[in-house]
Amino acid sequence: MRVVEDQENRYLNYLSQFSKVLYIKEESLIDLLKVDYELDAARSKFIIASERALSSLQYLKEQVKESRQHFSKVDQLIFSAYDSFFTEKMDANRGELSLLWASAIIEQLPGNSKVTFVGMDHDLYDFVERSYFSITKASPFSNDRYFFSNDALLYGTYRSDSNQEDFAQLISIYREPDRKSRYFKKVNKFLNINQQIKEKISNSDFQYMVTYDEIEIVY
Repeated sequence: MRVVEDQENRYLNYLSQFSKVLYIKEESLIDLLKVDYELDAARSKFIIASERALSSLQYLKEQVKESRQHFSKVDQLIFSAYDSFFTEKMDANRGELSLLWASAIIEQLPGNSKVTFVGMDHDLYDFVERSYFSITKASPFSNDRYFFSNDALLYGTYRSDSNQEDFAQLISIYREPDRKSRYFKKVNKFLNINQQIKEKISNSDFQYMVTYDEIEIVY
């Protein structure tokens, strides 16, 4: 979150709604594991989490695999590769992948956890989908992770309070019609789960389709 750049304090106002906020740097992710595990066990869990989170990027995937040969400093090697990779890429998508990495660490901790991602674009969704929802990498933890986008929040708001005037006003304020929406179509109000659609929808069409129960927003 680019709090320093946010002159209107939107991020701080959002975070202030939570009773507790944990801020952690990527190189300190292994410290979360050390709370519950001895060092060697924490490193093993760290590798597992890193393999899942960084599997979408071939270079990082290879670096995680190679780091296994240097177990005593595996966390340092993986972070160094991660930091160098995103420095070269001008930090493009670093925030999204860091969130995914943190969630993969949380998966390794004892107890049941629920993770909710809130995002504007589709980069984070795409990373998480490839890491958690593909058939070959399916994880029980994927059942406890949720995605919120402005479209999803607007959809949920209308479902809980079907006030047309309020809905139209919220759409005009919060919705970006140039951002592609992920949704399922409905036929006679029955969900067609065989095809997920990702495309741009104008604000007027979005309002119409939600109002008449023709779609179900995914993200």
